[in-house]
Amino acid sequence: TFIAGCKNPFSTRKSEPPIGTSGTWEVPTEPRIVVANLLAAYSERNISNYRRCLSDSFQFSAYEDSIEAEQNGDGSLFYGWDAGVEQSVTRRIFQSFPLGSDSSYLSLFIELSSNEFDEENDSTAKLIRGYSLSFAANGDGSADTTTAVGEATFYMSRSSIEGWAIDLWVDRPDLGDAGSISWADF
Repeated sequence: TFIAGCKNPFSTRKSEPPIGTSGTWEVPTEPRIVVANLLAAYSERNISNYRRCLSDSFQFSAYEDSIEAEQNGDGSLFYGWDAGVEQSVTRRIFQSFPLGSDSSYLSLFIELSSNEFDEENDSTAKLIRGYSLSFAANGDGSADTTTAVGEATFYMSRSSIEGWAIDLWVDRPDLGDAGSISWADF
């Protein structure tokens, strides 16, 4: 008996590219990895990975939500700012500042090292990190760089399936520099 064919049925085939999220992503087995993933997603403008850093019950809060802001009539700016709003706003930011653009610039720095005020147990964590977010748009040929500086407090929880994720992000401006803006201002 003779079997003829064009291809060897036992030969290996070329692999197909992976399906799903691309970019830099490490499984968030520790709270600090969530912050590193958030920074990578921002640097790569990867909205899918950015969203993966946030829990389904995510909320954003800032100084503008404080009692003082409420007393001044400005306290409702971030009410209802959930994961969907955060994803939508961040997507617009990523579109406004595309990677490799000659007309705009966006750079985020977040301190990744531990802070003496960090708290962590088996299922919840609070990480406090300083940040600076620099951006510039020069559509008219000139570029003014603006830097948002502040402190982000990330309250996280751990899911048995997904790992760690941010439940609440509290933004505080750098009050030491009267001319600086915060992430919330951006």
